Amino acid sequence: SDVYKRQVVGAVVGGISGYFAGRQAPTAVTTTVTKPVTTTVTQASTITHTVTAGEVTKTVTTTLPGQTVTRTVTSTVASTATEEIAPPSLKGVPELPFKEIVIADLFPLTGGMAQLGIADHLAVEAAVEYINEIGGFGGAKIKLVSGDARSDPTAAVSEAERLITQYQPSVLIGCYASSLSLPVSDVTEKYKIPFITHSVADAITERGYKYVFRTPPKGTHQGEVNVRGALEFFRARGWEPKTAMVVYEDSPSPKSLAEGYKKVLRENGIEIVYEEAYPPGIKDVTDIACLLYTSDAADELDGVDLGGRRSIK
Repeated sequence: SDVYKRQVVGAVVGGISGYFAGRQAPTAVTTTVTKPVTTTVTQASTITHTVTAGEVTKTVTTTLPGQTVTRTVTSTVASTATEEIAPPSLKGVPELPFKEIVIADLFPLTGGMAQLGIADHLAVEAAVEYINEIGGFGGAKIKLVSGDARSDPTAAVSEAERLITQYQPSVLIGCYASSLSLPVSDVTEKYKIPFITHSVADAITERGYKYVFRTPPKGTHQGEVNVRGALEFFRARGWEPKTAMVVYEDSPSPKSLAEGYKKVLRENGIEIVYEEAYPPGIKDVTDIACLLYTSDAADELDGVDLGGRRSIK
């Protein structure tokens, strides 16, 4: 059906947005090539001899005709080229029976999460611009409508309702933070609008919803991978941690990550001597840092793993 096709296109836009969000600046690569070079030169030969006549001695220099000498020398040539990963290709997509597809993106463009929310929004804009510049998806151009989640769950829900009821988008992409994506997913599920998110809280995809799709691994898995990597790093340098502290923000995404941290720490026999979940939006972590370094648990600590959105040092 047309609805299904529009939703598929929205998913493609979400994937290409990930390309623009994750790509790096072009990389300069220098290649050094060694090759033989043949050079032809003409050299003149000079002979010097001494002539003595009576009491007079004279030095005579004779220059013989030049002769051609061919030499082969090896030279090193360095060349620099710029490499860039090409954007995804949409070649081979069949012609679609409609000319425009509306998708919505909803990120925090204001408030405390704005810095990363704006970056995500710009990535979606770049993906849409790229697709439209190369002729659209199957001939259909993408129309992007955007909302501001304002770094607030209530505002995010209100904006999701507005975007869906006003524009009827095929797909909604968002919302950066799990604390925003969780309530927004309730809205998209109600309206049966596919919701593509890169938020990592486990609960986002563990409620049996049919219209929620996450692009990265869930938070607990990321936490597990992070700690396993840290332990490999430590052990390669001859250090075997015995104890750890786990400190994280008390919000959905960091809590999922922390569960992954704790799982791997316990699997490796590492005792968690202290755990602290600090409130979201905290401005000053001095008290927590002092508590960590002056507590009895700190005396037992020989390895520290700090989770969540802010590291305490």
